[in-house]
Parts: sequence; structure tokens; C-alpha cells
Amino acid sequence: MWFWISGWFFVALAAAGNCIVIYLVIKTPSLQTNTNWFVLSLAVADMCVALTIFPPLFARSFLGLTFDTTHAGTFFKISSTFMYCSNANLFAMTVDRYIAVTRPLRYVELITKKVIFGLIAAAWVAPFLLFSLPAIFTYNHSLRYIVFVEVWRVIIFQIFPLVAFVAITYHLLYFANKLARETRNMVAQVRFNHADDEVNVPQARDPYGASKRRTTAMILLITTAFNITYLGENYHCICLLTKACPFEGTIEQIVYLALIANSAVNPIVYAFLKTDFRKEVRKMFKCQKCKRLSEVLKICA
Repeated sequence: MWFWISGWFFVALAAAGNCIVIYLVIKTPSLQTNTNWFVLSLAVADMCVALTIFPPLFARSFLGLTFDTTHAGTFFKISSTFMYCSNANLFAMTVDRYIAVTRPLRYVELITKKVIFGLIAAAWVAPFLLFSLPAIFTYNHSLRYIVFVEVWRVIIFQIFPLVAFVAITYHLLYFANKLARETRNMVAQVRFNHADDEVNVPQARDPYGASKRRTTAMILLITTAFNITYLGENYHCICLLTKACPFEGTIEQIVYLALIANSAVNPIVYAFLKTDFRKEVRKMFKCQKCKRLSEVLKICA
């Protein structure tokens, strides 16, 4: 029972959080920035993931509906397609933020509106072309074809993003530490040169900037959540292909919950670490409180 309660909790959290993100970006002109177009696309993909992984499992177990939840079934192919759309959108957003942090002077030149919408379109089209279409014929042909499709999808959509996110995380941390060290040395040198002149040298501020620091933290948290989640999914794929390890019972349930929880984490990260989203969420809740207060006053009157 713990699995079903936890599953519906994460589904509700993912659906509500991502709906709020979608609503805010569409309705608020100030949120329609380069980064937030990626956020909007990722929110749509995450919501689709949450709604296509768990509800069919529940319907099969409690409503008596027949769903083939094996790799040969439509359920797996649809849910995996949305999972890989989410992965691709996350990768596109991470690349955008990586360039913004490490190449701020060239960002406007490199990341134009056409590039943004091109990356978003590619993030949705690539999983359909590279996974969905080949998967239609999976388990209807030879064993070699099945193994090829399985290995192909795991390498492209699970192993490559995992390795890329680890590399990006490492480079962002290295870049942040390098900037901080260089700035501290520069300020120390300025203070030494003007020590006798009684020049008031201000304390060094965060060279990374508050917004860039939050951006880096957002990328680190989201990619770390992805890496942890897909370690379990990669274990699932290894067990499927090699038959060398068990994948059933509690292990299977934990992997499913991790996939759904991953879709619910992203809106929470935006709400805490993205300044623009945090402001709009506060405004939204303030408006709700004002409406409730006015309704109470009307009733009392």
C-alpha cells in the first residue's frame, strides 16, 4: 500500500507543480525569457511523465484494466517516450545555462530565439525518431533487433545524459571556484597596493553574482536528481538485457517512484532558486490570501 500512496502523492505533486509553472510562464510576460521557454517545455514533459507512468499501473492493479507493462507493451513505449523528452529538454536547458554562466559575453550572440525554439523542437522530435519509431517494431522481429534498440536507447537517452551532466557539474564547480579565487587575489592585491593611501577598498562581492550562483545551484540540483534517478533505471535495463539481476518487488517499485519524484522535484527547485519564479509564486499566493480575506469580510458584513 505504501507504493500506491507514495505514487499518487508524487503524481499529484508533479501535476500541480508543473501546471503552476506552465500557467505562470504563459500568463506572465516577464517570465517569458530565454531560460523559461526551456523551463516551460520541461514542465510539459515532466507532467506527461508523471501521468503516463503511475496511473496505468494503478488501473491495472485496482480497476481490472488490462495494460501490458512489459517492454513490449504500449504503456512502456509511451511513458518512455515522455521520459526521454524530459531528458532531452533538461539537457537543452542545461546547455543553455552552462553557456550563460561560462560565456556570458557571447550568450546573446550564440543563443538566439531561433536557437532556443530549435533546441526545444529537437528535444521533442529526437525521442520520437530515435526511440518511438524503432520501438514500434521491437519484439516483433529478431533478437538482434531487440538488443540493438534497447542498447541504442539506453546509451543515447540514459547513459549519455548522465555522463554529460556529471561533466557539466564538475566544470561549473571548477569555474565558480576559479572565479572566486581570482577575484579574492585581485582584491587582496588592490588592498596591498593602496594600504598606505588609506583607500577604502570595498569587500569583494560574490564574483559569480547572486543570479548566476542560483542558476548554478539549480543546474546542480536538477542534474543530481536526474543522475540518482537514472542509476536505478540503468540498473533496470541491465537486468532486462542480461537477466543477471533481479528487478521485481520493492526494487521495481522504488525505481518507478524515483522516476515520478524526479518530475515533481523540478518545480520545487524553480520556486526556491529562480528569482523570477519565486516572486511570481509569492504574488500568486498573496492574491489568493487577499481574495480569501475579502470573501471573509463580505460574509462578516
